[in-house]
Amino acid sequence: MANKLIKRSIIIIILMIIYVGASLYRTRLSKYFEYYDPNDPTAFYWTENALQYHYAELVANGEPIPNFDPKLQAPQGVKIFENLTIMMEYPCGWLYRFLKLKEKNILFHTWTILFIAVFASLSIFSIYLICRAIGINEFYAIIATLLSNFSLVAVGRSTFGFLNEDFALPFILFGLALYLYALSRTEKKFVLSPIAGLCFLISLSAWHFSRFIFLVIIIISVINLWIFEKKAKMREDNAFTILMILLSPFLGSFFIPVLKSRFYFLSPVFGLGFGAVVGILFFKQKIEKPLLFSISGWLSIIFNHSGIATLRCEHLALAHTYN
Repeated sequence: MANKLIKRSIIIIILMIIYVGASLYRTRLSKYFEYYDPNDPTAFYWTENALQYHYAELVANGEPIPNFDPKLQAPQGVKIFENLTIMMEYPCGWLYRFLKLKEKNILFHTWTILFIAVFASLSIFSIYLICRAIGINEFYAIIATLLSNFSLVAVGRSTFGFLNEDFALPFILFGLALYLYALSRTEKKFVLSPIAGLCFLISLSAWHFSRFIFLVIIIISVINLWIFEKKAKMREDNAFTILMILLSPFLGSFFIPVLKSRFYFLSPVFGLGFGAVVGILFFKQKIEKPLLFSISGWLSIIFNHSGIATLRCEHLALAHTYN
């Protein structure tokens, strides 16, 4: 018991060192002297980075983000909350005010560099948990966190950027890690699954590409239930886990403006997910074989037809993503 506690403590210390190192590394790269001026934020960000920075700065100054912005797109303007994933801007602005960084002469663009570096580096912990959930040992899990957070692909995305994905990706990865743990530890699924669903909901609210990632996760989960899971009890447990994960995004899509305006509650992710769950829980089969090779299994698969039929609608909505 003592050895296990010491081992866990050492792993936590190592992960914290990697986390601090990754945060400082990202911060250092974004403060490259040719682009960064601590006393002048002019033109530090551009395109969508500048837009998100503008709304976060409004929050930092105690001003509301407007529901309608006529300056964003001439001449018709844009309904901000119905068309943009406004989420990251609030914690960034609130923390700037809470820490009273303005009184300490730290300009907001400097704070956004640190905020993104610290938040993006949280994926270190989620990647480690994912590796452990799928059976990778501690050493290689730590190697995976190093490669994923110090590689050019990971760090380059965050450098000189104030992007939604840097905020959303840690939530996606934490949601996936909790989902995998819920599948392998059925006694804890009632706790882990709702938290995973909440993580997915935050990511869906913060970044439009999260819808595609979440759809892929559910499609793979449903295919696993259809084809690869032979044990009926395990299949039912997994179906119930998927149900609890889907509840938060489904209910949230009725209240969060950017999801509500896109009728996300009618998305194929829910047609496929709820269809699989209803089919498996109501058309139970006692024979230990994949659903694909049984009559009751096909009855459960039929419930997914609505989700499959609406995949084309999702494809049109996210055409640039698929391309």
